[in-house]
Amino acid sequence: RQISGYEGKTFISANLAATYARSGKHVLVIDADLRKQSLTRAMEGNGRRGLSNLLLREIRDPRDVLHPLPGTLGLPGSADIMYSGSAVPDPVTLLSQPLLGKLLQHLRPQYDAVLLDAPPYGVLADTDLLAVHADLTLYVVRSGKIQRNHLQRIHRLQESGKLPHVALVLNAVNFRAESYSYYGYEYGYGVPHRNGH
Repeated sequence: RQISGYEGKTFISANLAATYARSGKHVLVIDADLRKQSLTRAMEGNGRRGLSNLLLREIRDPRDVLHPLPGTLGLPGSADIMYSGSAVPDPVTLLSQPLLGKLLQHLRPQYDAVLLDAPPYGVLADTDLLAVHADLTLYVVRSGKIQRNHLQRIHRLQESGKLPHVALVLNAVNFRAESYSYYGYEYGYGVPHRNGH
């Protein structure tokens, strides 16, 4: 079933994890947005220890902060979540530590995929620090809310190596809208549908 109740990158992160589990894979999703903690709040993990507590060395064993992702029990595979943990005044300092890379290296062999739910790129330095650990960057774009020059900026970031192996996810597309109909699509990435459906 689809995990709902929120939208955007957090929605994508949680549902991508659930999709992995549905296909028999073992996946971990980490709320690496230590500021907004959107995934943690959406999954009702407020007050639980998590990533920040590991990076602060308050907890030594990552297994102590892993929980089943709500809504995924009973699926062929499994999905775990690591909540963001305690609020910290300076996330950049924590994410800059070599411990983050060591933690991810420790977790990777245990899962088919490890997903990091990060803050929007370009708003905070946090995402730059997280991107260096990623094999693939999924850049979530909300339909109708982004300008063409921003897409060009994403392309430049990819070429410069700051966002390696980036893929765009177009979210909240209204396929019934005229711009995505068979006769009216205009953006080049719209999928034509017969009879406008």
